[in-house]
Amino acid sequence: MGPTIAETRGTPRPIDIEKSSETCGNSSWKRFQVRTFGAIYREQKNVEEIETLRRENDTRNMITRQKAEAEDAKNQDAHSQGETNMLSKIERSH
Repeated sequence: MGPTIAETRGTPRPIDIEKSSETCGNSSWKRFQVRTFGAIYREQKNVEEIETLRRENDTRNMITRQKAEAEDAKNQDAHSQGETNMLSKIERSH
């Protein structure tokens, strides 16, 4: 014979969610499960999408920054070359 009601009171029984949802026939419990686990799944997908977009944005920003730095370096070289040319012209004219 199993335990009496008094012995089991206050002791929660483990619930096998898959088994209980298949056998209980309680549609509100099934709706609750679908809403809850569906929301968790959607939230996880949203987090994954946000992380993917953040990584893509970081990559784009890094590429843009590298292009800007290369352009600045090229402009700086051209500017310093122009200064050198101007100085040599001034020196030749004197």
